[in-house]
Amino acid sequence: MVINYPALINHILPEGKTWLRAGEVAAYLDISKSSVFRLIHRGEIPAKRFGNSVRILRSDILAFENGSGDQNGNHRNGDQHE
Repeated sequence: MVINYPALINHILPEGKTWLRAGEVAAYLDISKSSVFRLIHRGEIPAKRFGNSVRILRSDILAFENGSGDQNGNHRNGDQHE
C-alpha cells in the first residue's frame, strides 16, 4: 500500500484552515488531546486562547513536526504565539 502523505496532511490539516482545534492536532500527530495540551503547556507547541477555546496555527504544527521550533515555541521567523 502506498500512502500519499501530502494528501493525508491536507485531509487532516486542510490548506485553507489556519487555526486548528486540539482534537484536529491530536488526530494529525496521532496522540491524545491531553498530550496536545501538555505540549502546549510545556511551550513545545504555541497556541492562542480564544475565550474558552484553544487554537493552534497549522504552520506551527507543521514546524513542530519538522523540528523547526525550539523549546520556547520560537520558529524560523522568530514569532511566538500566545
